[in-house]
Amino acid sequence: MNNCPNCNHDLVNIIYGMPTEKAIKLAREEGIALGGCMFQEDLPTHYCYGCHEAYPTVEDKSTYEEASKDLFSE
Repeated sequence: MNNCPNCNHDLVNIIYGMPTEKAIKLAREEGIALGGCMFQEDLPTHYCYGCHEAYPTVEDKSTYEEASKDLFSE
């Protein structure tokens, strides 16, 4: 797990695309952050609910692919 460099709170993955009910539920529980339906290459990948900052890159990107794998199919 990556921590925020500003406040040391856990960072969560920002997921882009049309969210499912499962994704909305996870976002409400602060397990992920919803980034919107449009995706571009240089958008942030991680978000801090502690200080509300978004980060473009983090050291461990493996959790991003794993977290978003089943959030867009119901």
